[in-house]
Amino acid sequence: MLSTGALIWISVKPLLKMALTTAFGIFLTKKDLFGGVAAKGTGQIILNITLPALLFSKVVPSFTSDNIRALGPLILIGSLYQLFGFLFALLVRQFFWVPHRFRYGILAAGTWGNWGDIPTAVIMSITSAAPFNGQKDSDLAVAYVSIFILVFYITLFPLGGHLLIGKDFKGPDFTDDEVRESFPTKVRKTGRQLAQLPVTLASLVRGRRASSPSPTDVEKQLETVNEKLAAEKPQQTRESTVVADSETPIFSAAPTVISEPSAPTTNTTGVKLTRTVTFHPEAEDAAVDSERPPYAATIGSTRTAVPEDSDPQTDKVPLSESGLGQQEPTRFQRVLSFLRTLNTPPTITIFISFPVALIPQLKALFVQSNATPSLQSISHSAPDGMPPLAFILDTASFIGAASVPLGLVLLGSALARLNVPKPWTRLPLGAIGWFTVAKLFLMPILGVAMCAFFTTTVKIINSEDKVLRFVCIFFSSVPTATSQVFITQLHSPDGNAEHLAAFLVPQYALMFLSMTTLNAYALHLLYP
Repeated sequence: MLSTGALIWISVKPLLKMALTTAFGIFLTKKDLFGGVAAKGTGQIILNITLPALLFSKVVPSFTSDNIRALGPLILIGSLYQLFGFLFALLVRQFFWVPHRFRYGILAAGTWGNWGDIPTAVIMSITSAAPFNGQKDSDLAVAYVSIFILVFYITLFPLGGHLLIGKDFKGPDFTDDEVRESFPTKVRKTGRQLAQLPVTLASLVRGRRASSPSPTDVEKQLETVNEKLAAEKPQQTRESTVVADSETPIFSAAPTVISEPSAPTTNTTGVKLTRTVTFHPEAEDAAVDSERPPYAATIGSTRTAVPEDSDPQTDKVPLSESGLGQQEPTRFQRVLSFLRTLNTPPTITIFISFPVALIPQLKALFVQSNATPSLQSISHSAPDGMPPLAFILDTASFIGAASVPLGLVLLGSALARLNVPKPWTRLPLGAIGWFTVAKLFLMPILGVAMCAFFTTTVKIINSEDKVLRFVCIFFSSVPTATSQVFITQLHSPDGNAEHLAAFLVPQYALMFLSMTTLNAYALHLLYP
């Protein structure tokens, strides 16, 4: 049994090594010695060369027919961590105000953690020394980490997770003062929304669409209201901005227009709709109280159907910009698009590495095998007595060794470039604080309980595989992925990610405390 001091030292030592390496990236960036172009080039080197080499060099020798059963639990644990991270972020957004341009970014920040450089650096260091079995356990740990990396890439890109970040920058902008709400106000709104939930569910059961109705539904609503107004006010002045082909007029319910007109668009039924959006004071008050229906179908000289989100901070997106009337991609096109997004070096490497690791004849070309005489002849066929393709594995190990240090330097550079908005009192401190608590403290508690459940109750995690158990527990403690910074800057019109920076800095500052505590507890749990 390890002493408390030994547990703490084993837990904190790899974090100190990681912090020093990350500090070099911060220092070089602050001194203008590691500019944006250099950081981008380094990222391309990691993504296309060093990370695939590292994964190949660890997966091929480590995975066997005996431990391949860990593949399912790893995918399950990774998916559950993303699901619970999303739910935690959703709760924080529900009860605390967040900036309008970060209302979806906070969901992405909760879902995708830093599953690359930080886990690889820390887990490799811890599992390579006692009480683990040295290099063998270290290689196996990185092989297990590769499954989390695979889940990360598939959910972020092929499954469209990155599009969630892009939704922050669609539609008009709102200032912080316009969306800022106190905690009691958010609680009252949540209570009203929960009270309306049975009605919403009942309408869904009856087959009503609670989100985006079709253009035909909108047109029917417009025609119904138009007929009613025409019957009540036959002498009212007719409007000409929105007309049908039959010259049937549509009357304006309110003349106030707070928008700029743009080119009209025509749907398949021939009804011409403009791209402008008109807001009435009554509708704005209702939006603040979250009482407005999913579609504000109104009439007027420049009114159109406006899709709304359930969140009171959502955009007012014009009909013609919402994708209605556009041709839907075919199933084949969707499958082809999905396959194209899998075309990244890390994912391709993982897909290649597993067949090589699990097919004995292929594995014998890279790794020495003593299983059967036929495999021995293959694995000793080179002039030096090594497998014929062992030099490829050696080269991958040599190149892959640079992946973790470069990744940590790049992490430091990304942190150094973050610009936190000032003054601090204007920041959503409630959302930042509770999001940090949920990500670094509540998630590890949930991760330990979940891994214990899958180990002792469901028994899909082998209790004797201590490396697997440690890897699964560790991934519950990682902060938000810094790759979200680059994705946010890509979608942002001005290339700014200041709202994300305010949520990232506290996580990476407190990460050392939460990780040290969790690592010490995990080691005590595995080696009592």
